[in-house]
Amino acid sequence: MYEIKVDNQSIVLRTPPPRELKSKILDVLNKRICAFKYLLSRYNWDFAFLVFTATDRAQHFFYQDKEFIAQIYKYIDEAIREFMKITNENTVIFI
Repeated sequence: MYEIKVDNQSIVLRTPPPRELKSKILDVLNKRICAFKYLLSRYNWDFAFLVFTATDRAQHFFYQDKEFIAQIYKYIDEAIREFMKITNENTVIFI
């Protein structure tokens, strides 16, 4: 099954959040990035956007884990660099 979001409704009531949530957040983030790279490179877009929810999830559930939060941001930074390589010089990127 292709997942586009982390189902956190059942997680909200648990303290602390389950460890598997970290890998789920990274997995969904990776799938979104791969799908977006594919779409960017395959089609000629007038407009495209991607929302990174991993930063929100990580900070809500793992606010005490600075290393994990930094890992998420570094991963997203690298993805944005890759998106910039796929697009041309006339592309406007908002962050």
